[in-house]
Amino acid sequence: MLDGGRMVVQIDSWQASCSAFLNEMETAACTLGVELTSRSYRDAFTVNYKALFPSNHRHYRADVFKASIEQCPTMWVNGDKFEFGVTVLNLARKLQGEWAKMEAVMEKCQQGVAGSGYNRTDFVTMLSSVDAAWAGFERGYIMELMGIEDKARSWLVQAIHCEAELTKFETQQERFVGSQRHRDLQSQFVKCLGKLNSVANGQGKGKDNFDSEVLQRAQVVLQTCKCQSDSFATETAHGLAMEVQESFEAMRRYLREVSTCLECVDPHLCKNGGLVARLVDVEESWDLGALYVQREKTLDALCDWVSQIKVAQRLSPSFMAMCENCDVEMFLVMPRLIWLCFLRNVDAQSELMSTLIPNRFGNGGCNVELMTLHKRYQEVQACITWEGLLEKAISGPSCKNDTLDAFMLELERWSMELQRNSPKDWNQCSSVVMQCLTGGPQKERDSEFNV
Repeated sequence: MLDGGRMVVQIDSWQASCSAFLNEMETAACTLGVELTSRSYRDAFTVNYKALFPSNHRHYRADVFKASIEQCPTMWVNGDKFEFGVTVLNLARKLQGEWAKMEAVMEKCQQGVAGSGYNRTDFVTMLSSVDAAWAGFERGYIMELMGIEDKARSWLVQAIHCEAELTKFETQQERFVGSQRHRDLQSQFVKCLGKLNSVANGQGKGKDNFDSEVLQRAQVVLQTCKCQSDSFATETAHGLAMEVQESFEAMRRYLREVSTCLECVDPHLCKNGGLVARLVDVEESWDLGALYVQREKTLDALCDWVSQIKVAQRLSPSFMAMCENCDVEMFLVMPRLIWLCFLRNVDAQSELMSTLIPNRFGNGGCNVELMTLHKRYQEVQACITWEGLLEKAISGPSCKNDTLDAFMLELERWSMELQRNSPKDWNQCSSVVMQCLTGGPQKERDSEFNV
């Protein structure tokens, strides 16, 4: 099929008809005993290309022929531009030249071979010339592709190298784990992960600025949790820090395993499901770590939220059931409890709350309306215990016209604002709170390895 004098090679029908013709051409060459140009160069092919060319027979492929037609001097992989050498382009032109000669011969044979004036030797010579030109182009084209693919995998190779250096240090210098040198190696590796994420993670945000301090802070939190008595706050901090650490370790395990079979990795890195899954996991864990683990006050505030919601569950079996069943009503109660936690300790909670309703915070403090709400809380708190306030937040405002119900009615408006100001941030935050409350769901990171 022609379009403006050029073959149309991007459609399925061309692919099918080309493959059928190439099969017939190969059969004809074998039948006529055409000498095979050596394909010994295929011994140097990678595993993937050896699978496409399982022997040193002809194996004419439509995709190779298509490349000789298009003669595209450049290709883009992982956002990088690669160029084919002049030699390959000349080999492509040579193959097309021999192909054109064959087409001219076959056109004369359309009314019958006997009347064409060609004999068996002519056909053998013609097919031999095409085969020699084909082998020359195939060799040059595939070899250059292999070189491009090696370069395209360079970000993965660099990450593998950095991970290997980190592993070597941890193995040989175990007593220096946690030293400045160890932290530097971690930082280099995390930086490599960021670049790898930017070129390969098409399912996530593709961030390239992973901060190694998130990991180092998570490791500090985990070490601190070992020295503290068990509590809801400790469990919460441990769980969030563990998400960062485990996603990091799962990424390292993947890189160690894939280093043994790099040839199986698709050079278009975003097409490797195992790699993308690990990067998505790291990116998500890092985002949560940067928000809730890296900042000490934010982590302490979140731990307080979880602890007080646990207290509320003990006080109210009905609220416990709401949480266990994820009832809709539970998501009405949760923001009330969070507001009470904030109002009880404004200074300690402001950093976390400002990420959810930043418009209520400025110049390092609360705005006037929020301070007014805090004064009303102090008036109410003087007349009722903390546990009583938690129980009232669970039941919600009633029809009584007293100070407590008036405060709870006003708190309801603030609860709605907390949920609606930035729904995406609130949903993420409430999801983290629920995960901390339930201890899950724990991500599956030890599934069977796949590229």
